[in-house]
Amino acid sequence: MTLPVHRKGLQPIYAVEVNYEVNFKPKHLGTLRQAYQKANFFDEIFPFVENLYAESPRTVQEFTLRAIKETCSSLGIGTEFVLSSEIVSKNPDLSNLGANELVLELCLHAEATFYVSGTGCLDFIRPETFAEKGIEFFFQVFSTAPYAQVHGEPFVSHMSVLDALFNLGFSGTAELLTSPMLRTSSEYFSDIGGKDFG
Repeated sequence: MTLPVHRKGLQPIYAVEVNYEVNFKPKHLGTLRQAYQKANFFDEIFPFVENLYAESPRTVQEFTLRAIKETCSSLGIGTEFVLSSEIVSKNPDLSNLGANELVLELCLHAEATFYVSGTGCLDFIRPETFAEKGIEFFFQVFSTAPYAQVHGEPFVSHMSVLDALFNLGFSGTAELLTSPMLRTSSEYFSDIGGKDFG
């Protein structure tokens, strides 16, 4: 499922507007109802999802951020969210940076004590530069423990959080998140047989 947008050439992600001229909300909700109405926690989760679609934020960023914050709150995750675009708007010199330097400076401006990275950035990320600034660096390695899914077996991994929510409910999904998915740079590079940059 995707949000229809108003295309205006190249835009920063925070400026992309949702196209409400396309009546996508009933279609999205209908798709989710059809896919998950027999799931164990449909009655708990579907009203939550309907509430996410009840408002009409102007931008894709606002729509997505609201969904993320509401989901985190429902799972007991109290993390404070800081937008990189807000940091850059207050520190325009950062707009000239890119790759590792930009990520590191964003962390410093946000007073981060640790940074969690995906593994798709190995061509530019340098974990040792974070350690030099007193910021712990971790790679997030996704490895979801199999859980019962409404469609049966085999287990399909790397689905949306909605799949876990409909199948496990809020408490079951929160338990899933307790499994360790963080690896230090030394551990990660050792696991993949690569050079340890940290």
